[in-house]
Amino acid sequence: MFGDKIARTETQRAVNLMTTSRPRVRFGGNFKDSQPAYTMRQKAEQELSGSLLNARRYLGREAQLFHQ
Repeated sequence: MFGDKIARTETQRAVNLMTTSRPRVRFGGNFKDSQPAYTMRQKAEQELSGSLLNARRYLGREAQLFHQ
């Protein structure tokens, strides 16, 4: 019983040390989005998803050739 209390205390102290010693990362902050930046992100997302579909299609064709 006494050993459990020591283990629990040490574990809690280790967790507290890990959470307080790491620097906090702030995401966003006072970010103000603009229409041109939004449009560029949308265009990039469309191009990336299109290239992924093309890659899958070509890999699928290559797999079909190997299995003939």
